[in-house]
Amino acid sequence: LSVSLGQASEAGRKAENQDFHGALLAEGKALALKGMVFAVADGISSSAVSRQAAETAVAALMSDYYATPEGWSLQRSAQAVIAAANAWLHGRNAGFSQIDHGMVCTLSALILRGREGHVFHVGDSRVARLRGARLEPLTRDHRVALAEGESFLARAMGAGASVEIDHARVALRAGDVFVLTTDGAHEHLDGPAVAELIAQAPDLDAAVERAMLEDPRYWRAYYPGDPAEQRFARRYSLSDRIRYYWGVPAVAATLEALFTALEARPLPLPLISQYLPDAHRAVRAGQLAPEPSALVRWHIEGVL
Repeated sequence: LSVSLGQASEAGRKAENQDFHGALLAEGKALALKGMVFAVADGISSSAVSRQAAETAVAALMSDYYATPEGWSLQRSAQAVIAAANAWLHGRNAGFSQIDHGMVCTLSALILRGREGHVFHVGDSRVARLRGARLEPLTRDHRVALAEGESFLARAMGAGASVEIDHARVALRAGDVFVLTTDGAHEHLDGPAVAELIAQAPDLDAAVERAMLEDPRYWRAYYPGDPAEQRFARRYSLSDRIRYYWGVPAVAATLEALFTALEARPLPLPLISQYLPDAHRAVRAGQLAPEPSALVRWHIEGVL
């Protein structure tokens, strides 16, 4: 199972960003047993602590799911962890006079394992699959409509002692694109807009792959096997042949575009902590600038 991942979150017009998202790209035994986990949560706007609720819900799923017994099914493991996180949030809400001021959030998660995906859902965040220019919804919003276009959240993490969790299975196929969003995104972006944004995003993996296929002289003698094995080796072999392709104009241009996109806004420290924990410690100590080029250079120097 191989995936490419993109993540973004910002407050927009709001004073505070109450969303939280995460991903855990497991490897080895953990990948085979539990798969890869992706999640997004959105704290309710009426609460000053709902952002903490969103972070708690996502972080609990990322960590506790992989600690569930190996004999449990994927569905049982994920639902048990989500239920436990809900109970913890609800317990914290006993200190608030109104639940609208407490630790309440939505949670939508996607777990990929083998040839199957599992969707777990509470609230009005969404998981969708992009097919062409159409977003195929894999969740339904848990909202109750009122008069004059108003509505309220009918199901949420932390709102009750227990929570009903929607679950769905989807078959995976090569090239699938899954999109996890909160209402601040999907209320303004439709399928064609999402498809266009993805198409415009710099894809360094694809650029390098095209360059290596167009000129295989630097790797063909080093990567035996069938086409699938060779494709895997071009990405992950310890015999690094990619270094001969960094100067290819198309690859260099894609790399420059990628850094330009990454440098358009500050990198969130939680994101650096999640994927580059050693670099995060250096950033917090004032030894490293939290900038894309500096982080890449620091990581390469550490390996060398």
